Amino acid sequence: MKTSISSGRTSHPTITTVVVTGADTPTGLTTARALRDLPVTIWGLTTTPSAPCCRSNVWARIVLVDADADKQIDKLLTLDFQTPADKKPLLFLSQDDLVAAASRRRDELARLYTFTLPSPDATNLMLDKTLFHTWAEKNGFAVPASTVVGNLSELSLALQNARFPVIVKPLVRNPDWDSRMGNRKVLWVRDNADIEAITNGIDLFTLCERYLVQSWIDGEDDDVYFCLFSFDESGHLLDELCGRKLMQWPPLTGSTAICHLIRDPALLEYSRDILVKAELRGLGSIEFKRDRRDGRYYITEPTVGRNDHQSAVSVLGHHNPTRALACAMLKIAYEPGRPITNTRSGLWIDELATYRHCQNQNAWRKFVRLFFSGLRHGIPHPLIFKLSDPKPFLRLVSSVVRRRLGS
Repeated sequence: MKTSISSGRTSHPTITTVVVTGADTPTGLTTARALRDLPVTIWGLTTTPSAPCCRSNVWARIVLVDADADKQIDKLLTLDFQTPADKKPLLFLSQDDLVAAASRRRDELARLYTFTLPSPDATNLMLDKTLFHTWAEKNGFAVPASTVVGNLSELSLALQNARFPVIVKPLVRNPDWDSRMGNRKVLWVRDNADIEAITNGIDLFTLCERYLVQSWIDGEDDDVYFCLFSFDESGHLLDELCGRKLMQWPPLTGSTAICHLIRDPALLEYSRDILVKAELRGLGSIEFKRDRRDGRYYITEPTVGRNDHQSAVSVLGHHNPTRALACAMLKIAYEPGRPITNTRSGLWIDELATYRHCQNQNAWRKFVRLFFSGLRHGIPHPLIFKLSDPKPFLRLVSSVVRRRLGS
C-alpha cells in the first residue's frame, strides 16, 4: 500500500538516499529542492564544491567527482550508503553526458540504484538532435528545415545554400562544447562569413561530430514554449506542465532567464503525443518556438533523462514532475497540486541570467514591465534565492561582486 506524503515538511522516517549529479549546477539544485520534503537523504555529485549551488542546505553530503562522465559512473558504483539491499538509492541525472553514460552502463548502475530512463535506442534518439530531427520529420511532427553536417566541407556547403539567418546546433551539448562556447546552446549565423567570427577559428568538429544547420524561426524570446513531463518505467504519465519563456540569455538562442507557466491543453497534448511516440520514460521535455509568420509550433529541442534549466517553474503551478517520479520509484502516492486556472502563473526568474540580459541589452525597463505584470498572477519565484536556503544566493552575489571588482 502506498503512503501519501503532503507538500509540507514530512516527519516520516528516511526511506533511502537520493543521489543527484551536477550539484554545482542550477539544474542539479532544482532537482534536489524538488525532493527535499520527501523521506529521503540527498547527496550531490559535483566537480566544483565551491560553486554557489553546492552551498545549499538541501545536500546531506557533497561528493567530489571527475568531470569525465564515465569516471562519474565509476564513482557512483563505489559509493557506500549503508542501506538495506531492498532500499536502493535513487539516482537523478542533471547533464546530457551523464544521461548518455548512464544509458550505456545501465546494467551496472541498476544493480545499485533505482532510476528511470527510456530504452537505449529511445534515449539516444532524444539525446542526438540530428537523429531526433529525422525521426520527427518521418513521424509528421513540425521541425524547422535542417541539414545534418559531419565535417567542415558539408558545413560550408550547407551555409552556401542557406537562407540566412540560420542556427548551427550540436547534436549533443557536451563538456567540450560548454567549455569553449559558454552559455551558448547554438550558434546564430547571419551570413556565410559569420561562422568564423563566432567561433574565433575553433574547428567545431573537434567539439562535436555532427551538427544541424537549421532555418531560423521568426520570433523573439517570448515565442519560445516548453512542456515538462515525467513518465514511470511502464510509460504511465505521472505529471506534466506547460510554460512560456519571456526572456533568455543570450537573447534569442540562450537558456531561460524569465518564464511563467501557462494553461495550454492543446500544446500539452501535442507534446505528450511526441514523447509517447518517442517512448519516453522518466523525466523529459519538448521545447517549441512559435513562428510569427504562420503561427505553427516547431520543435526546437527535446530533453531526456533529466530536468530542464527552468524545471523549478513547476512550483508555481504546484505540479512537480520530479517529485512525481521519485514518488513512483519510492512507491509513495503522489498528489499533484492545483492546476493553473487562469491563462498564466507568476514569474520564474533566473537571477544571474536576467541580470546579464538586462545589463548587456540595456533591458531594465523590459524587466520592470515583466516583473509588475507578473505580480498580477502570483509572487515571483527566483531560481537560486530561498529564505529557507539562503547560502547559494549569498555565494552567487559574492562571486559576481568579486568578478566585477576584479575586472
